[in-house]
Amino acid sequence: MKKSHLVSIAILAIIIIAPTLNAQRVNRTFGAGLQTTPFTYGLSAKYGVSDNIALQGIIAPFSVSVFNASVSLNYYGGRFIYRFPGEINSGVVLDPYLFIGLGVMVLSSNFIEASSVTVIKSYMVGAGLELILAKKIGLSLDVSYGKQDILGLIAVNSTAIGGGVHYYFN
Repeated sequence: MKKSHLVSIAILAIIIIAPTLNAQRVNRTFGAGLQTTPFTYGLSAKYGVSDNIALQGIIAPFSVSVFNASVSLNYYGGRFIYRFPGEINSGVVLDPYLFIGLGVMVLSSNFIEASSVTVIKSYMVGAGLELILAKKIGLSLDVSYGKQDILGLIAVNSTAIGGGVHYYFN
């Protein structure tokens, strides 16, 4: 397992296990965790501006290696989220949401003697559901439609499914 994977798992474990942390009841002000976006996964932080509006930053620094080649796809982006807060029922809350996301994917490859870096601008719009368990753990699943613009020459449209796990602090 790569060092970056172990560090991410350790950070998530500390966030979930820390006994002194409490989550807010309604306005989930700050959450940290893991998020998948089309083609990548990484670390995520959410900040609740109000009961309905949240901002999310996503950094996906993980890469893969195949044979003598190294290929990495990293994502750096953000989302504007509009939530429809649900009612608390037995410690479980279901929040539907809409979002707009903007970001940059960086594709780096190194094949034996040749290497290249490609910057891909992307945007997405979508909708999802977040299930809040014990007023602290958020499990989300969303569907998005997006466009990736590769060097202004090629536009790739895609529909994708993403998800996340977040721990909410006070």
